[in-house]
Amino acid sequence: MLSVYELNEDVSVARYARDTTSILEDILKRGKTPIICGGTGQYIDALIFDTQIPQVGPNKKLRDELEKLNTEELVARLLARDADRHSFIDHHNRPRLIRALEIVESLGKVPKQKTPKLLYDTKIYLLNPTREILRERITKRLEKRLDIGMIDEVKNIMEKGYISDSMKKFGLEYVAIAKYLENKNTETEMKQEIITKSIQYAKRQQTWNKKYISLVETTEIKQ
Repeated sequence: MLSVYELNEDVSVARYARDTTSILEDILKRGKTPIICGGTGQYIDALIFDTQIPQVGPNKKLRDELEKLNTEELVARLLARDADRHSFIDHHNRPRLIRALEIVESLGKVPKQKTPKLLYDTKIYLLNPTREILRERITKRLEKRLDIGMIDEVKNIMEKGYISDSMKKFGLEYVAIAKYLENKNTETEMKQEIITKSIQYAKRQQTWNKKYISLVETTEIKQ
């Protein structure tokens, strides 16, 4: 699932699950074991559980309107429209907040999920490094990505009409690097923003991953 979509395509969880499931099934038919490595927990859940994903297409007009709001305003709007979803959503995850409001706009509320059931015989291995190791690895990964040309990659994307504000769907690194190329921050500030936000994102992943312990055979690897 690398390099399969165009930059201007909006890929929902439902589409990702549909496209990836055919790959998983092909691997299983060949007697092999698929390894899913990641990443965004909601997308992994869509592959391994019988999750009911609302079939609500992208609403560009609404998304453009919501993107103008800050995160606190998005949280407040969701509370007013769907208090149940507000209680369980990550209040720092802008894409998920916007998607929830998009579903609310279409269906009136985000449908409640039933207790998930596994679709496959699944084992999960959770890496749980210390904060010091996490920071060290994130820093090394960033330096390696910059060394092999990530700034040029972002330049190429910007030549297609993207700016820092429209880079969010590609990842937090792309936003920070685009801001650097727009002279909105220094190289040092760009690196620090990526490291800090990556650590914050990793912490949210660790919180999300805790639920697997009660649902799936899980091995936690301390580091």
